[in-house]
Amino acid sequence: MVRVLESFDYRRFLADWFEERRAADPSFSQREFLRRAGITSSAVLHRILKGGKLPSRHVEAFVTALELSSVEADHFRNLVRYEDAGSVAERAEAYEALLRGRSGVPMYRIPDDAMRFFQRWYFPVVREVVRLVDGEEDLDRISRLVVPPITTRQAGDALRFLERNGFLVRDARGRLAQSDPFVSTGMPRKSGHLESFHRRNLEVNAQALDLLASEDVGMSSLTLAVSRSTYARMRRELARFRKRLLEMAAEDPAPEQVFHLNFLFLPRSRPTAKSKGMP
Repeated sequence: MVRVLESFDYRRFLADWFEERRAADPSFSQREFLRRAGITSSAVLHRILKGGKLPSRHVEAFVTALELSSVEADHFRNLVRYEDAGSVAERAEAYEALLRGRSGVPMYRIPDDAMRFFQRWYFPVVREVVRLVDGEEDLDRISRLVVPPITTRQAGDALRFLERNGFLVRDARGRLAQSDPFVSTGMPRKSGHLESFHRRNLEVNAQALDLLASEDVGMSSLTLAVSRSTYARMRRELARFRKRLLEMAAEDPAPEQVFHLNFLFLPRSRPTAKSKGMP
């Protein structure tokens, strides 16, 4: 299902929306859409889909014809502002509004029986690579895009698992697409799959370092002495930052590469006597 909240390009959203609507009802036409919007000009939609601007006087009419909820309508309005901004400042303001508006968008919560998503380090990578190849099931290309490379059999196994467990769905063209832009385990949980996944990724990242150019790797670390209460505050700050990165990735209109960011924040000394018993 085409969702405006997952879009960062209102023209692409409109094109996908029409493609999906026509697949369900072949008689549905641009003329019918414009009639529902109360717009008499028959060429306005055609011009927009070809790259023209959506006139500001027609934005609310489009919101009505698309039958968007209030949250979706706000996102659509901000998309139009962002895409058709007349200045850098206006575009930046619209971009910030888009990110703020998405803060309450739910993530796909992984059910217990699908936690095997973390059984193979490359399952999450392949899920993201699907965006790069526009949903085409070219196993050879997918396997070569992954770093370190995987086999075509592993790529096929990953696609089958991801589709079978709801991480990927078929779009109106029959191609694979992400069911949701975000994936989350939900509430923190103990899981052998999760712990093994994080440990395995440390090993895989070490291998990837030997395959990547130095300019493609961002590497830094901090060693800090802080109180337990400050440590807890820092973890909350990291959680907010992580969520912002997720939103920025979901909004990216033209992804070119998959990146892995690993957060590892752990004690490197024993606590002093005065900190024992603190949360």
